[in-house]
Amino acid sequence: MSWRRAVGIGLPLAALLVFLPATQAGWLSLDDDAYVLANPLVRGGVGLAGLWSAVSSTHGSLWIPLAWISHMLDVSLFGLDPAGHHLTSVLLHAVNTGLLFLVLTRLTGAPARSALVTVLFAFHPLRVESVAWIAERKDVLVALFSLLAIGAYQRWTERPTPRRYLLVCVLMALALASKPMAVTLPVLLLLLDYWPLGRGARGLGRLVAEKLPFWALSAAAAMAALVVAGDDGLLADPHAFGVRAGNALVSYVRYAALMAWPASLGVYYPFPPPWPPATVAGAALLLLAIGIAAVVANRRTPYVAVGYAWYLVALLPVIGFVQAGGQGMADRFTYLPMIGVLVACVWGAADLLGSSRPARLAGGLAAGIAVGVLVALTQRQLGYWRSAETLYERTLAVTTGNWLIHHNLGELQLRRGAAGDAASHFERALAIEPRYAHAAFQLGIAQTALGNPHDAIDSYRRALAIDPRLAKAHNNLGALLLREGRRDDAIGHFATALRLDPSSRSARRNFTRALAAGGVPQERIEEYVRVATQSATPPVPR
Repeated sequence: MSWRRAVGIGLPLAALLVFLPATQAGWLSLDDDAYVLANPLVRGGVGLAGLWSAVSSTHGSLWIPLAWISHMLDVSLFGLDPAGHHLTSVLLHAVNTGLLFLVLTRLTGAPARSALVTVLFAFHPLRVESVAWIAERKDVLVALFSLLAIGAYQRWTERPTPRRYLLVCVLMALALASKPMAVTLPVLLLLLDYWPLGRGARGLGRLVAEKLPFWALSAAAAMAALVVAGDDGLLADPHAFGVRAGNALVSYVRYAALMAWPASLGVYYPFPPPWPPATVAGAALLLLAIGIAAVVANRRTPYVAVGYAWYLVALLPVIGFVQAGGQGMADRFTYLPMIGVLVACVWGAADLLGSSRPARLAGGLAAGIAVGVLVALTQRQLGYWRSAETLYERTLAVTTGNWLIHHNLGELQLRRGAAGDAASHFERALAIEPRYAHAAFQLGIAQTALGNPHDAIDSYRRALAIDPRLAKAHNNLGALLLREGRRDDAIGHFATALRLDPSSRSARRNFTRALAAGGVPQERIEEYVRVATQSATPPVPR
């Protein structure tokens, strides 16, 4: 067996072993419920109806049918045992590890450098979030089909045939169906045309034109993503464009810093306060200076310009110029962009060291130390993911102003019966983000458990002042008001809860019991229930 084949087999196996502890993690109360546990689209497993639903669904404000099908397959194979779902993600990451080595080697003809890039990529702690978080299956899937598309494109450039071109289109479509982040693939292929494929002599116009179907696929996916996110209110960002742009520029630098020194990693980084103008200007100047240096040196080191451009372009859909969600950054966003940085660094270091034996030994020693440190950091990071509580506590320790994680940790404490600790976390979440209705709602539950009904009523009213459509808050508030003898007010809230969520058994039960307790005949109760689920104005019997 040649050493190249041995490396091609050994690297995926090594990635599998390094990330195998992820299978010991459980479900995470942060999107795992929305993606799998409480998602009727997925819970039924694979079936014809389910497959069609996956293709037509925009659940989660995304069109990601391949991700949904992947989760369906896991449910069919493993039920709701999280170990099996985690194992699938670990296997996909291992496959991506082997693919990256094969694709890079075919592109560059430099297997040793490609192997080092692959190892640094595969074992980096920034990979943990994409692999250990079941809801982020779409990250490893989009990487899988993106790498396959790049490999197919390289083969097409060797022998351009319609069949090979069609294969690139299909694989690109599958990448886009995994996660919209693949919209940058046509630009990444253009960069590869320049280096290492050496097709720049064909002219930019021709290279762009030959990719027209790729551009069309990306444009369609981008439009679909924006429309779906806009319809679901995901793009209704409270931050002005200047604030978002400033955070995007600073985030480019922060991501690079995390790649170089992956400490203080958390599962959620809240959107920060506006960065000082000097910080934004410094980040912009640094990015510009690196770009200028890369362009100036591109004749001798084209891999630097291509790697740097790859990093900037691949991160562009999620860097925050168009903000979707409340995060300021996310470890998972680095899965594909980091490849460009690693290529630039590894190729640059190898050329800088030269080919002398002492230099190669020094380089090999440095690489070995770096890989060892990364594996140790990754193992430590995987340890934080073994339980949601450990992960949330770690995230709170390395971030500030993290209202979402305070809320989620409060939910965990509430489920375990620690209502006092839960209330403390909900109060902290509201102190940071006063408009977070769900934290006010959960605080009401905690206060009820602590025997403070009047405080709970205030919390439910606060939640409804923020979000009047929070059906559960109406229902719980109605229950407390009924205990105080305020039957009419309680019935009004029960009716509103039933109108907002006709499937709520609790609201229906509370509504009918309150009506019956007030002497309303059974036949009238059914009429009130029917009207409540259909009327814009909840009925309140007098």
